Amino acid sequence: MRGLRPLRSLPGRRFYQERPSLAELFKIILQHKPFNYAGKFLLPGLKVTEVTTMCGHGLVSFNLVQFLVKEIRRGEKTLKEAAETLARPCVCGVVNPRQTVELLRAML
Repeated sequence: MRGLRPLRSLPGRRFYQERPSLAELFKIILQHKPFNYAGKFLLPGLKVTEVTTMCGHGLVSFNLVQFLVKEIRRGEKTLKEAAETLARPCVCGVVNPRQTVELLRAML
């Protein structure tokens, strides 16, 4: 059972499951405790969060991702250029431009 660990879904219930990704954890958190302030959600959707959480230091901005998606839709930037722009602020170098291209393509 390597890679499996007990997770608690509800109090008193235990089940075994593979470790969830950050996007899955984010989805679980939003289902149980939505973050809102004055009726507005503070966090963007899951697709944007998948891109921003690739950098462990949080240097990829939500607003930058949304801005670049708009530029791609307008035809001002290509997917590759946008992925390189998103990878630039990441000091740890974990942001993968190839994977970012696929995530941006899914947002269009």
